[in-house]
Amino acid sequence: MKCARAVRHAARRSSYASFHDVRKAGKKLRYLLEFFGPVLKGGHKETVKRLKQIQKRFSKLNDIVASEMLLRDNVALLAGSGTADPDAALH
Repeated sequence: MKCARAVRHAARRSSYASFHDVRKAGKKLRYLLEFFGPVLKGGHKETVKRLKQIQKRFSKLNDIVASEMLLRDNVALLAGSGTADPDAALH
């Protein structure tokens, strides 16, 4: 299963790209469970609930990484704020 493979890869690599792959795979799995839930045997409500929780955490990580990249890519804009040091602005 692609989701399980992505989780194993992220656990070994601990890189943002790996975590982002896990986030996307989890989202696909959740959507499939929600779509096919009515015809599947057994309850998947707890699994869907857990996937939503995990997705929220990965979404927060994604927001932080995207914000940091925006700041680093726009160092010139920071110069007008009194600091051209992106690390200082991030703190």
